[in-house]
Amino acid sequence: MPEPVAEDGGFWSAVEHGGPAAVARLLDAPEEDEAALRTVLPALAAYRRRHTRSTLTGDWRYRTAWEPVTVPESVALSGSWLVVGPDTAPVADVTRALRARGAEVLCVPLAGADRDALADAVNRLWPDPALPPMAGVLSLEALAEPADGSCPDGALAATVALLQALGDNGVSAPLWCLTSGAVRAAGTDPAPDPVAAQLWGLARVVALEHPERWGGVVDLPATLDEAALDRLVGVLGAADREDQLAVRASGVLGRRLVRARTEDREPVRRWTPHGTVLLTGAADERAAHVAGWLAEQGADHVVLAGAGAEQAAVVEERVTAAGAKVTVLPDHVENCPDLSARIGQLARLSRLTAIVHIALPTAVGVPLAETEPAELARAVHAETGLARTLDGALTAPELEAFVVFSSTAATWGGGGFAARAAVGAAMDALVEARRERGLPGTSIAWVPWAGSPPGAADERLRRRGVRALRPGPAVSALQQALDHDDTCVAIADIDWARFTPAFTAARPSALLTGIPEARAVLAAPVTEAQPDDSPAALVGRLESCSPPDRYQLLLELVRSRAAAVLGHASAGYVDIDRDFLEQGFDSLTALELRDALQAATGLDGLSGTLLFDHPTPSELARHLSAVLADGNTGAEEGERVAAPAADKGPAAGNGGILGRLFRHTRSQGESTEYAKVLLRLAEFRPVYTDPADLPRPATVVRLMSGRGQDTPGGRRAGSGGELPPVFCCCTMSMLSGAHEYARLAAGFRGSRSVYALPHPGFADDEALPASYDVLMRTHADSVLRTAGDGPFVLTGHSGGAQLANSLAHELAAQGRPPAAVVLLDSYPMDSGVMAQWVPELLDGMLERDSAYTPMDDFRTTAWAAYLPLLHGVTPQPVDVPTLLMRASTPLSEWTGEGDWRASWPLPHTAVDAPGDHFTLIGDHAADVARQMQEWLRSEGC
Repeated sequence: MPEPVAEDGGFWSAVEHGGPAAVARLLDAPEEDEAALRTVLPALAAYRRRHTRSTLTGDWRYRTAWEPVTVPESVALSGSWLVVGPDTAPVADVTRALRARGAEVLCVPLAGADRDALADAVNRLWPDPALPPMAGVLSLEALAEPADGSCPDGALAATVALLQALGDNGVSAPLWCLTSGAVRAAGTDPAPDPVAAQLWGLARVVALEHPERWGGVVDLPATLDEAALDRLVGVLGAADREDQLAVRASGVLGRRLVRARTEDREPVRRWTPHGTVLLTGAADERAAHVAGWLAEQGADHVVLAGAGAEQAAVVEERVTAAGAKVTVLPDHVENCPDLSARIGQLARLSRLTAIVHIALPTAVGVPLAETEPAELARAVHAETGLARTLDGALTAPELEAFVVFSSTAATWGGGGFAARAAVGAAMDALVEARRERGLPGTSIAWVPWAGSPPGAADERLRRRGVRALRPGPAVSALQQALDHDDTCVAIADIDWARFTPAFTAARPSALLTGIPEARAVLAAPVTEAQPDDSPAALVGRLESCSPPDRYQLLLELVRSRAAAVLGHASAGYVDIDRDFLEQGFDSLTALELRDALQAATGLDGLSGTLLFDHPTPSELARHLSAVLADGNTGAEEGERVAAPAADKGPAAGNGGILGRLFRHTRSQGESTEYAKVLLRLAEFRPVYTDPADLPRPATVVRLMSGRGQDTPGGRRAGSGGELPPVFCCCTMSMLSGAHEYARLAAGFRGSRSVYALPHPGFADDEALPASYDVLMRTHADSVLRTAGDGPFVLTGHSGGAQLANSLAHELAAQGRPPAAVVLLDSYPMDSGVMAQWVPELLDGMLERDSAYTPMDDFRTTAWAAYLPLLHGVTPQPVDVPTLLMRASTPLSEWTGEGDWRASWPLPHTAVDAPGDHFTLIGDHAADVARQMQEWLRSEGC
């Protein structure tokens, strides 16, 4: 029959819609021919529909291809490479090759999937600040022999654990994973190993979730000769966008996605189901469409495995309506031994001609950083184990089709879909192995099918350039794959103009260069009016992302902008799970980051307390992701979103009525009267009389680690010779908190740990100390719990300096005095200087800290409660070196008698520091930290 063409549109319209009379008139046929036309028109119409759908679905078909890649010859490596793997010959060969080409190699013996053990091993090998940034990490864990036959896919869990351990140590050097026999890249390659292939699926997810920390995955030949090692080193040293490569005797091959064209080849058959067909994984919503199609096309009997009662009823209705029989196996039959036995029984009782297995593990939506490695491995092992059972049981010559459904997460990755990606890659390998044994097999990776009616998930897919497939055309694509006897094919309706920018937003990828439409998008110049980092471009990429991908893109945005605000050379300095305060932010830099994020995302009205409410980069990225998801603050499918703090009434955040009244009375000159009201209210706050009575130990906030977690490449400082840590006593203002010392702490980066001691009672539902002595014992417990048996230094700014002196006295009384005390612009409580500058002090406090710290009702009443505790507090003699650092600039014009500068009545060393009372630990904090450091060293601290 001739192929329908555009010029025949009138004819085919008459065939499908006009009926015999219309077709007869179009053909000038005599009336007596209408009867004959009435007989043939249904077949013509069916042919037309099949061809139309075939043309449509032909554009949805993709496959993997491999093309030669040029890598540098005689590459000289530099820097230190961390090699993680078992003590095997391949590991020894690779290690030798790296060293021979100039790399400094640090070896970590295979530690399995224990994240903490791996993190400790990495830390032991990389503790020295004198080391240059790490050049790369090479994992050969996939080359390990399985410890036993029960779960041979341990490399999957071990790789996830390694990725997490590297993140725990702040290692941002690219991670490369090596496999062998995981892919069929050259025509002479044997079928890939399904277990080894899992790691390739995982790799595609890592590339999207951690683009800045990913190098790539390389498949090695079975025999590692010098030529292969040379090519491997060339790959590692190339530093290009290739990240899925195979080293073969002919050279290096790069993986590409290409179209699986059907125009230039005829179908090898017209596959028609008949006899009995087994449908496993039938709980999937697509099972009803597939089962109905099987019955309509000729299957006499459809057997369902893994369908729940509700889904089984839906499928049964579809199948029986088509005149076929349905058998529903118990859910537990998907347990491997039971299923194998039942398949044997089916084969004996009826002719089993085909199987369609829907392989989709349920472990989805969890980013790798939050994934439990062992749980991921178990989910993948369970699904691939089921497929292996089916493969082993279905080898009879009567079987005509062995079809596996998987996900396109295995084709190009997908944030939060590591399990599906690993399973899909394994399914492709399993089917290729069946083909090599002369058995039927077809693996189809699908994008999601559309719901009925289309839902929010379909719209999210559309925004990222993926159109959910309508079930009717999707089933036609299944028929097409079987007619062409495909081995592995991906079915996806992609808008490449949308998909390509989103896919390559955080990391270039050579994978898409085999698609002409994607290649055109990648080659298009970026106009000056719409640069890549403009808000419009970023918002477009964010809208086209899935929730996990959007989170990753926002996380990198937060890290890069945070690094810029803090003056770091790269985002690698910013740890995703450490508090912003600990990494050097204070109220001013917090506002800078807030403003930078508003400018980048186009989100107006982000709170000034943004970094206080979402204190780590990962939490902030989740919050921004939720805000961008149409204001949805709940968790979308495939993403865990940190929920906002529960509404606590008027005391929550800046909405506290007492804080607002404080500002109002300050503006009206009624602060003294209002303070009396607060003093009365504070009497109703609960108190504690013994630190041991607290429900949990008092908070200690680490602002800086002396072990150098703040350097790119993961190097650590202060190993074995860390200087005594500094404990900062917070002030007792309404806006007191650890943020007061964040910029000062940054000046000790890489040399000393710096901690802040927030006062109990300022946070939600915390009890207040009953007396000043109870407060001192509370902080003394915190210091000793944190410092252990080692020496430490106490410091404090303004009123916090008096607290540092009192705390030193308390610790000395307990036999554990500090090594030194540093007083930052401190005045005795009875000083007249501060009394003259009360307005300036209040205004400066509100201006600098209220943008970051919420002046809620807990804080205002805590401040009032602490005022009586300070009455009668005087400087106490402590026999330790004491430094007084005085501001060199007055807060305002000084008209009083005597010296306005800070003073201290007990023995001390005094030095002048740049700035005024506030900028001394703000704009000039780095200089102050340097002066402190020099003095402490001179005192042997």
